[in-house]
Amino acid sequence: MIIQFITILAALIMTRYVIQKQNTFKENILWGGFSLKIAFSLSVGLVYIFYYDGGDTLSFHQDAYNINTYLKAHPFEVLDVYFNSNSIYLLTKHLIYGSNEPRALFFSKLLSIIYFLTNSNYWISSALLGCFSFWAILAVLLELQKTKEKLVLPALLALLIHPSTLFWTSGLLKESVVLICILGLTYSFLNTYRKVKITPKNVIVFGLSTITLFFLKYYILGLIAVFLFPACIIVLIEQAGFLKTRRSLFFSWILTTILLLFFGSFLHPNLSFDSFLSVLVRNHDLTIALDPNSKGIIVFNKLEPSIYSLLLHTPKAFISGFFRPFPWEIYSVMALFVSVENTILLFLILISFFYLKKADLLNPKLITLSIILYILVSDTLLCISTPNFGSLSRYKIAFMPFLIALIISQHWVLHRIEPLKYVIFRKR
Repeated sequence: MIIQFITILAALIMTRYVIQKQNTFKENILWGGFSLKIAFSLSVGLVYIFYYDGGDTLSFHQDAYNINTYLKAHPFEVLDVYFNSNSIYLLTKHLIYGSNEPRALFFSKLLSIIYFLTNSNYWISSALLGCFSFWAILAVLLELQKTKEKLVLPALLALLIHPSTLFWTSGLLKESVVLICILGLTYSFLNTYRKVKITPKNVIVFGLSTITLFFLKYYILGLIAVFLFPACIIVLIEQAGFLKTRRSLFFSWILTTILLLFFGSFLHPNLSFDSFLSVLVRNHDLTIALDPNSKGIIVFNKLEPSIYSLLLHTPKAFISGFFRPFPWEIYSVMALFVSVENTILLFLILISFFYLKKADLLNPKLITLSIILYILVSDTLLCISTPNFGSLSRYKIAFMPFLIALIISQHWVLHRIEPLKYVIFRKR
């Protein structure tokens, strides 16, 4: 009980410190955002217990609990537990996620560290992870304020108001840490871009975010490496005074993308050119096999591991990933929420086309283009590999905050939500 009390108190003191230290947002707004994160962190557990009757978060809890319990009994085996757990039979026989599911096992090991601070309490651990997520969000928002002020409000709404992002990144799920990693990468880029130099802090944040994201969801890191890293690298080089012309910038971006695509194929065996398509189809087939009669399945007939088949199914995957389930496809309460959210998204995107000529491309424009490509490709590939509405709504958090922020940053949206600035921001 003492360690739980100390952990809660330390988290609240740290939150109070970071909120009072900044002078951009009104404190009551940030405390409201923090409260939302904590509330949604707890609600994830409740949903899985009473609605899904079990699931990932409870399995992660059980494994983290077992790892933490084992370490208390065998404290001198800590290195083996975290780096060579397969050699410890007394531990692995009690784990739900073993060596056959390394990403889930890695997440359980991360959770076990948090469980040490909370005495293996699921609810306090959920709240603490939500707290970490809030700190990461605030760090990025404050850096945006110094770098791209126009994006602060869109980013805040995308990260703290958008329901799916708020829900799926607040509990004891891999997506919570995935978002923190993406925010870490974003922060390190923005801070380097603003200061026009690479600092040790940014190297550490970038390194930890990259390594953690690789072990949790290597394919998301692969997509980011191919579609976002090249633009970030080229923009930073341009910011440093090189690449004076648009032509040199464009060709440097293409070359960097090709190089990262090539080296990225060695990041993981499943990302290699030889196996990528077959792995995509295999994941699709496994998802279907888990629940072939589910109403939440997206059917891709005659899907094959070939470029032609992938291109043939791309339009359906693109539409399904963004906008389905449609209102007439609702089959559950959760599907209802997802459908309402997707319908609003469709409405906003359709309106955006009417303002296409007046669209505000964020400077540097290369970053905007790269974000759009990242969103489109991520949506399509995730939909094909995981053709299940429930899982897909969760996995989309890897790109959905970018999409929501991009839409809200357009002038036709910003000037309509202008009054929010007086509610959210402090007077200057």
